[in-house]
Amino acid sequence: MAKAFSDQVTDWVRKSDQRMTAVFRQSAQDVIEEAQSRVNVDTGFLRSSGDAALNKLPVVPTEPPEGASGFTWDADSALLVIAQAQLGDTIFFGYGANYAGFVEERFGFLRLAAQNWPQIVNKAARTIEQRVRR
Repeated sequence: MAKAFSDQVTDWVRKSDQRMTAVFRQSAQDVIEEAQSRVNVDTGFLRSSGDAALNKLPVVPTEPPEGASGFTWDADSALLVIAQAQLGDTIFFGYGANYAGFVEERFGFLRLAAQNWPQIVNKAARTIEQRVRR
C-alpha cells in the first residue's frame, strides 16, 4: 500500500534535515582541516593549540608546557564536537597559542580558509549527495 502524502512529506523533511546536518558537519571539518594545513609550523604548538567547541569559544592552552617540544595536533576532540553539532548550533574553532593572532595577521591561515567557505560547502554538498545516491 502506498504511503500517505503526509508520511511522504515527513520522510522527505527527515532526509533533508539529515543531509543538511551532514553537509554542515562535513563543511566544518573541511574548513578546519584547510586552516590547519595553512598554519606555518615551527614547533607545532600553534597548530596543536587549535580546538573546537559548540556554541561557545573553546578553552585551549595559551603557552606550551615548559620543556615540551614536537607538538602534534590531535583532531579527535574537534571531530567529536563536530559530530555532536546539530543544525542551529555554532561550531567555534580557535587557536589558544598566545601568538596565534600575530601569525594570523601575518599569514592569514584562518582567514584564507574561511574565505573558501562557499566552495567548501558546495564540495561537501556534492560529496554528501553522491553518498546518498549510492
